[in-house]
Amino acid sequence: MVLCVLSLRIRVGLCCPEGRPNNASSEVESVSLALQILDGSCVSASSTQRIRVERARFQMRGEYDASLKPKKKKKKLIEKLQKKQEKLFAWTPEPLRGQRSKNESVVVIRNAVTPEEFMDHAERILTHTESLRAQCASFGAVKKLELYDRHPEGAVKVMFTEVEAADLCIASMNNRLYNGRKLSVAVWDGLENFRVEETEEEKAERLKKWDEFLMKSDDNKQKTSDISGKEENSSGKVKEIVHDSAEEKKHHSTQIKNESTGQEMKAESPEETSS
Repeated sequence: MVLCVLSLRIRVGLCCPEGRPNNASSEVESVSLALQILDGSCVSASSTQRIRVERARFQMRGEYDASLKPKKKKKKLIEKLQKKQEKLFAWTPEPLRGQRSKNESVVVIRNAVTPEEFMDHAERILTHTESLRAQCASFGAVKKLELYDRHPEGAVKVMFTEVEAADLCIASMNNRLYNGRKLSVAVWDGLENFRVEETEEEKAERLKKWDEFLMKSDDNKQKTSDISGKEENSSGKVKEIVHDSAEEKKHHSTQIKNESTGQEMKAESPEETSS
């Protein structure tokens, strides 16, 4: 950077015609050339004031504070900024005339369920989701299906891959009965949010019911284990009785055999004496 100083010790900066500062040079030779030509020259032919040119001297003002040094950006943040910049400068073709918007491929089904239904039977969420997905799949490929169990209108949002499938779903399922309830099917406007956040009281009540359910399941497991233990003990006793009865029969049969052999020996002994 080259600073020009007049004899009146007024510092000025060289500027280009556009108005931006031009007193900094990327080449060292330009600074040397400015020192040779401008230093000691007059401001104008009629003026006796001379210009003094010197190299700029840079020095730190105050003490160095490491905390003021800008932190390096993390890799994820850099990638995020790059993606944002690429998306900003990316070329996207203009929509064709008569082309339908993306939200027209999303269908909203109302009055399909009630929030009270899932208070004691949370497993029905999966049942209704699979049932509605199967019905909507007959109209076209379903990309995503969301059932909002806390919404007062029992809303279900279905996203199709094609707009024609959404039109067919609306024409077929609107005013149809589902589980004894009349459905209301329409196109999503792209703005309405159906997600309902639970309050602290509802959350506490849900956790309490969940604890009670776990306690009941533990009690049922304990009862089943006790019953199985009793059955094992009773089966063990039956086996012991059967084993004892079998031993008694075997012992009784051996006694009968021994008595029969003894009688035969007695019967044979008088014949031997006579002989």
